[in-house]
Amino acid sequence: MGLLVVGAHVDLRSHVRTHHLTLLAGATWEKGNYEHAGGHAQGYPTTQFKTLEAGTDPNKTVFHWKSANALQSILGRVNYNYADRYLFSATVRRDGSSRFGRNNRYGVFPSVSAGWRVSNEPFFNVSFVNDLKIRGSWGRLGNQNIDDYATVAVVNTYANYNFNDHLAPGAIQVTLVNPNLKWETTTSWDVGVDATLFDAHLQLTVDYYDKTTDGILIRVPIPLSVGSTENPLVNAASLKNWGWEFSATYRAQRGDLNYEVWGNLTTWNNKVLSLGYGGEPIYGAASITQEGGEVGASTDG
Repeated sequence: MGLLVVGAHVDLRSHVRTHHLTLLAGATWEKGNYEHAGGHAQGYPTTQFKTLEAGTDPNKTVFHWKSANALQSILGRVNYNYADRYLFSATVRRDGSSRFGRNNRYGVFPSVSAGWRVSNEPFFNVSFVNDLKIRGSWGRLGNQNIDDYATVAVVNTYANYNFNDHLAPGAIQVTLVNPNLKWETTTSWDVGVDATLFDAHLQLTVDYYDKTTDGILIRVPIPLSVGSTENPLVNAASLKNWGWEFSATYRAQRGDLNYEVWGNLTTWNNKVLSLGYGGEPIYGAASITQEGGEVGASTDG
């Protein structure tokens, strides 16, 4: 696998050191090549011969496959800090993956975040609060985690046809592909508060998050009568997750002893917004996944 990264960074500061602006632009290029070969044989008359040809089992096999993929990206980022009180950051990247067809090879994924350090305001005067920041963010990410060549049709050249009682060699397409397959995207937003209290002994963090994943990449079953040996990939479903995250850390020192106590609590909820298969529920051994419900909800009761 190869990785090439090219970038530029600019840092601008005012003379009064109130405004702090950082700009970043760059490009990345990745390429992966994979090759795998092997074989299997049985029925060796002696252990002296360790080649596949020495096996007497007629079902011995040899296999060899290659695979390659590439990812190209351009990105930009801007960070702004005013008097260490008002914080802002924005990022955008454009990714192109060889795993998708020409119709939807590229995806654009932006994100923004902002923070307000209330404890640095002139009016703030709470003695036991060392640092207090309120923040929020919004962003979009892409997923291209599918097989290489998933949007390329596979043709079997071992198909024979009968023409006038004579066998003729031929070829047949054995997989169905979706030329409009696109990036799976997750859009998320978050609001939170960070606080440091009591001479930095206690740190608290509270977050509320919301994530929605659209165009989930999944293979959907099709009738065998279609003639395909593999279920096609589609952007078939949407899922929403949301919840709260709480964390606390307490640090202290007694003589030569330093100790730390921490804990966290997370709530997690999910809801299926849409499904493939025409919206038909998906049944498990004792669960059901259906639109409007949770993933793998229990069927007990």
